[in-house]
Amino acid sequence: MKTIKQCLMTLFFCLGLHSSILAFTIGGLDYTVRSDYQVAVSHSYDTIKGHLVIPQTVTYEGIDYTVTSIEPNAFTYRVGLTGITIPESMTTISDHAFYGCDSLKTLLFNAMECNKASINAGYFGWTKLTSVSIGPKVTHLPAGFLLGCTELTDVAIPESVTSIGSWAFGNCRGLTSLTIPEKVAIIERGAFSGCDSLKTLTFNAIECNKTSTDYFDLDPGWNQLTTVSIGPKVTCIPSYLLNSCSSLTHVSIPESVTEIGSSAFSGCQGLTSLTLPENLITIGSAAFSNCTGLTSITIPEKVTGIGHGAFSGCTKLITLNYQAIDCQLVTSYLSSWEQLSAVNFGSKVKVLPANLLAGCTGLTHVTIPESVTTIGDGAFQNCSGLTSITLSQNVVYVGNEAFMACTGLQRFTWNALPEAVSGNRVIESDYNLEQLTGPASLLQMYEGLNYTSLSKLESIHITGGFLTDTCFSVLKASNRTLKTIDLSKASNTTLDDEALLNFYKLESITLPTSLVTIGYKALAECAALKSLSFPQTVERLDDRAFENCYNLTTIDWGENGALKSIGARSFFNCQSLQMLDIPEGVTDIGLAAFQGCGYVETITLPATLCMISDRCFAGNSRVKQLTVRANVPPSISTYTFDEVDRSIPVYIPVDALGAYQADALWSTFQLIPTSLEQVEEATYELTVDGRTLIVNGIERPHISVYDINGRLVGDASKNKLDVPASGLYLVRINNSTQKVLVK
Repeated sequence: MKTIKQCLMTLFFCLGLHSSILAFTIGGLDYTVRSDYQVAVSHSYDTIKGHLVIPQTVTYEGIDYTVTSIEPNAFTYRVGLTGITIPESMTTISDHAFYGCDSLKTLLFNAMECNKASINAGYFGWTKLTSVSIGPKVTHLPAGFLLGCTELTDVAIPESVTSIGSWAFGNCRGLTSLTIPEKVAIIERGAFSGCDSLKTLTFNAIECNKTSTDYFDLDPGWNQLTTVSIGPKVTCIPSYLLNSCSSLTHVSIPESVTEIGSSAFSGCQGLTSLTLPENLITIGSAAFSNCTGLTSITIPEKVTGIGHGAFSGCTKLITLNYQAIDCQLVTSYLSSWEQLSAVNFGSKVKVLPANLLAGCTGLTHVTIPESVTTIGDGAFQNCSGLTSITLSQNVVYVGNEAFMACTGLQRFTWNALPEAVSGNRVIESDYNLEQLTGPASLLQMYEGLNYTSLSKLESIHITGGFLTDTCFSVLKASNRTLKTIDLSKASNTTLDDEALLNFYKLESITLPTSLVTIGYKALAECAALKSLSFPQTVERLDDRAFENCYNLTTIDWGENGALKSIGARSFFNCQSLQMLDIPEGVTDIGLAAFQGCGYVETITLPATLCMISDRCFAGNSRVKQLTVRANVPPSISTYTFDEVDRSIPVYIPVDALGAYQADALWSTFQLIPTSLEQVEEATYELTVDGRTLIVNGIERPHISVYDINGRLVGDASKNKLDVPASGLYLVRINNSTQKVLVK
């Protein structure tokens, strides 16, 4: 018979007839059939007294039905009801289901998945509860579950629970302590809002990674907590967990925790100290924002990500111990520790992530350890208090704007290797920068850069890389201040035209060791430049390369004979040069190359020289001696030596005298043939008294005297020797030879 009825019932539903028309009453409760073998409690009668156990199943006319829901107002004003048991099968309890049940004090809640309850109009209505027992199979505490139960002082959430709905314990003002079990994964918004007496929380949820699915009223609502204990198995402290718990003065985070969610401790103003666990990997956005009592924080080694504003508003946070080895992500500005005055980096740190210390205007000093290899975009942007930065050669990348607007920075040193890479605008707007050391890529800044940011730069040392036109454009912003430039490790083979034109305070420059050509006016008008040293690779000086370097006094030409050509006006008007010793290998010297070098006294020209252009040495009226090592007289013009005294001695190879005498222009000089032996500076004192040569410092020297034609005019082994007449003589004393003018 029962089977027949069940079949009829199935047929009933299959025919599409509305189950809502089928209702029945059992034990003072009206049931309405909602679906196949499922019923809702739709109404109750005054006969309901004492403790009511809502059955899990009911049988009507031989058919078993599962009780799954309670309809709105089903138990309204049942004042005789003192207790209620909700069965495991219950999935929905509607609004105000127990409204006005003022005598209802005891609840046994066994609904395993009651997750569809609505609180659109408020709550279930059992607000007078004093005792609540939650069954061991319950997995979800529905939204509004105990909302408004102000007389409830204690409740135990079983280990089976995995989620707690919105306002589930809202306004439970009598609760003083609570334990969140291990399996809880979700705590919805406002779940404990208004629990004014809740002071103690034991949080054991191992992987609770969400406290809300909404965008407002995000915290659980237990803002008045004073004591929090976090269980030893907890791996995640969820977002907003302790948001605005301003009375919380201490919390111990166990070593098991690997993640701290967004705003998890935001507004915990009472916290004065905090130790983050060594296994921590992620710190969420605003995780500790507005923790105004914190004065120091240590970021552990394993942290790989720090969210936006993680420590924003921590106004007393002045000390940071940063140990994170490979933290790759700091989302946007932290805006968090702007008031930091001390930062200590651990010796294992490899990466300083983007925006790490951006805006820390109170930071005046920082030591970046040698372990660091990468500095992210904007890592130190707007750290206006920093005066000096030193990066080791282990740093292979510095990101965009990494040190931008560090307006107090005076010295920036990056001992970079050639393979090092830097982003754009690394040091833009560092207006007080005086010393800069780093790779060429540091100067690779995009079009539109505010070049005035380097307007006080006095010294620059390029540690590697290729200097582009852009690099030199950046350097030109400092042409009025740069005093020292070291390009020795740059990879350039050419110093481009006008590359360093008119750097009028430049006193010293070290050229790239790979340099082959120095371009047109490359270092012209560098009025303060005092000395030059050419690398052994230089082959050509283009026209006007060093024109008007008025204070240039010495030139080191190198030793290997690579230099072949000196362009026109290369050293025009270099007035402070006193000696010119053109190196072997040079074959031609251009037009007016050394014209106007008025203080030059001695000139030595190499054996390889073939041509000296017009006016090359014009105007050098102080020249006293010229040595030409070429066996074949170099080609010269009428004005090559214009204003040079033709009576000065011109020393030429012995075997070349005839060739020079046969040259119409060279023959106008006083030609003195000399052996290939080097004319050395004397190591003794030779003075002239009238026509007497006096040698001091050597006992019984051997003195030989030659006139300008190479004739021996005196020879003796004594300290004094007379010469026959006034004039220029070549005096050999023992193995040393020098020139002497007798007036």
